[in-house]
Amino acid sequence: MDLTPRELMSLRILAFFFYQTGSYESAKRAVKSLLVLDPKNLWARGLNVLCENALENYENVLALTEDLSEFAQDSAQYKSLIWLRARSLQKTNRHREAIALMQKAGG
Repeated sequence: MDLTPRELMSLRILAFFFYQTGSYESAKRAVKSLLVLDPKNLWARGLNVLCENALENYENVLALTEDLSEFAQDSAQYKSLIWLRARSLQKTNRHREAIALMQKAGG
């Protein structure tokens, strides 16, 4: 089933609305729907990381941010995801890795 560009944008807006209102599980479901339709959608992948972080699923954040090279073209999003990865490393008691990541990222 293919959605029109307008329908895809509506789903994206819905996912962001759920995230903004603190309904992180609902946002995750909407994001997962977007990713089924467009697995390489960087916006949806980034919001997925934000949802996992908000739900304090730090191991999931680490898994989702293992390779951030695809995000490098958008420096703001890339740096934000590095910070979330470093925070997750801290929360999972991997302090040295978090410090090394921040030093490498210049933060």
